[in-house]
Amino acid sequence: MYKILYSARVLKELKELNNSIYVKIRERILSLEKEPRQVGALKLTNEEGYRVRTGDYRILYEIDDKLKTVRLLRIGHRKDVYRKK
Repeated sequence: MYKILYSARVLKELKELNNSIYVKIRERILSLEKEPRQVGALKLTNEEGYRVRTGDYRILYEIDDKLKTVRLLRIGHRKDVYRKK
């Protein structure tokens, strides 16, 4: 079982989501505790980490197998989530 680590940025992004999308994304995040490299998870090409799809939204994260943690990097709509801020 992996532990989920939330950054301040991710918490802010979660607060900005409407309720129906938030519920779906929360379920997907909780599923990462059991299996962070689940079917549909793709390795990011331009940076370290993985991404999973939830409708039109993406969850970007890194896995640390030694510490058994999943660190959430970004959550957002597919058109915006990969842009650097």
